[in-house]
Amino acid sequence: MIIIEHHLPRVDSRDLACSSISLVVAEISKSRALLRLLRQ
Repeated sequence: MIIIEHHLPRVDSRDLACSSISLVVAEISKSRALLRLLRQ
């Protein structure tokens, strides 16, 4: 995972929340795909 905070002077909390939410969504969709594969 690439950490971007060092390159930016100040990270907007809204951007941080959006990125973390998209990360969670990606993880959930990944686990759902895994579950679907396991069920077959």
